[in-house]
Amino acid sequence: MKYYNLALEIDPKHVPALNNKGLGLITLGNLHEAIKWLDKTVEIDPKYITAIDNLKHVRKELENS
Repeated sequence: MKYYNLALEIDPKHVPALNNKGLGLITLGNLHEAIKWLDKTVEIDPKYITAIDNLKHVRKELENS
């Protein structure tokens, strides 16, 4: 997370860093915060399939909990 935060300080719209921060938050169990970062990713790049898939996964996980 440290390096994703650093990358985002340099470039707040760095799509891979935004997505990976979201993934890290999923791993840490912080699903609501992960959605925020993944939403930012898709907002910047609506065709970034990886983030779209990650959002679907985390929303489904929240629905099932």
